[in-house]
Amino acid sequence: MNNNHDYNYALTADPLKPLREAREEIELLRSTVTDCRIEIERIRAQRDHARREVCRSRASCIKGKQPEEIANALEWDCFKLDTVEQLRARLVKELYSGEG
Repeated sequence: MNNNHDYNYALTADPLKPLREAREEIELLRSTVTDCRIEIERIRAQRDHARREVCRSRASCIKGKQPEEIANALEWDCFKLDTVEQLRARLVKELYSGEG
């Protein structure tokens, strides 16, 4: 009898509470993922900046070499610059398409 009472109470108390809690957890996770992706893009930009500096430095030591050639030889794409809008669009696309 006590189990039946608990079941009825659970149904009448707030049957949508688990759904709301799950939705809140999903939103928190989505926000966390977004923050992580933004941080990854920031770190990637710093890495590419450092790589460009290395390529420029090496190219200055080799007559006739361009920094882009050094980057290609190292298989770095650090001279491919994305605009903030391109980065934001890529991030939004990945978040809402379920990629990544």
